[in-house]
Amino acid sequence: MLGDATGLSERTWRNRLHSKWNPAPEDIEKLKGKQLSAFVARQEKHGYSEQESNDIFCGSPSWQAGAFLPTADIIYWCAPTRAEDYSNSIGLASVLDHLSNAYFVAKEAGNFEQARHVVMEVGKWTLSQCPPGSDLQTLDDHLATLESASEIEGLLKAAKEFAGEGMLLCLSCWDLEFCSAFTAGKAKAYPLFELVMPRLDPSIEIDPNTGQLFRNGKTAKRKQFQKPISRLIDFIAVLAARRRSGQKPASIPSVREMSAWFDVDESKIVSWRDETTKFTERDFFRVWKSAIPVDEKGERPADPLPMLVAALIWSPLLTRDESKTVSLIDPREDYESWWMRNHARLTAKGLPFGNTPWPECLTSQSSGS
Repeated sequence: MLGDATGLSERTWRNRLHSKWNPAPEDIEKLKGKQLSAFVARQEKHGYSEQESNDIFCGSPSWQAGAFLPTADIIYWCAPTRAEDYSNSIGLASVLDHLSNAYFVAKEAGNFEQARHVVMEVGKWTLSQCPPGSDLQTLDDHLATLESASEIEGLLKAAKEFAGEGMLLCLSCWDLEFCSAFTAGKAKAYPLFELVMPRLDPSIEIDPNTGQLFRNGKTAKRKQFQKPISRLIDFIAVLAARRRSGQKPASIPSVREMSAWFDVDESKIVSWRDETTKFTERDFFRVWKSAIPVDEKGERPADPLPMLVAALIWSPLLTRDESKTVSLIDPREDYESWWMRNHARLTAKGLPFGNTPWPECLTSQSSGS
């Protein structure tokens, strides 16, 4: 993505990231110029004028703020044209990015009091996004602890908690705006990003006494977890089936069907799903274009790129040891709480949703392929 955005090679960026590249101000200005040139060139292929491309590029949160706002930028660049439908999530993400920048500066300077002040601000801001009466006692406790904290360990623990809540707040808001925009307000509101969270395979049973995993009464040694990319591919396949047949599929399409629609070998799909082969942004766009045919007007729905970003964000929830998945962090309860808070807030502001339900083979807790 960095290579595409700047016109520089992937190797250049891998070398820079490996060497922990710390650019000088003049390097940053040169990079911004390369980004703009590369963006204009790409947009011209899609029929945009140079002025339109300049306006879109210069509307990005980082460009507007004159500061690095990575979370806000991701939301902006994953949206069509100028992200008019994502103002709420970009606004929240910008606040979190600014606070994160301030915390980093204070931490690097060794200014404990300033770092504590920033973490307090993150906590207060997070709590301010909740309706009266919300049960966030844990965050209140962290705020109380911070007031008397004198060691960096306590500060870092609270910072981690607040950062986690802040990210769930931003992601769930983005989720809602994406759900509305992607379906033009026709589908029911649903936490779509949760569809690409890793989870235990629905066929798994857990012994409440030992915590051991079983399948059909036997110890489960393989396919214990459904991984984010696997669930993303299921999501694309279900939309493809709906597009092609005009009806909601009753189950997740088979790998054979996916292979025909995606125009890739079955073995590649299997390796993507078990994550032995990386599913890249280029793979995503290629699969979407192949799987979703154009209509009689020659048009194809906008790609659901936020779902790929969500899948990658959730990926670390699976703990791996030498490529073997050994444990899972499940944030669904906390995520759904933030999603409900944002749903109440955004629908009160007029965010549109419809009555069309999402396919049960995606939303059912027992679904899986």
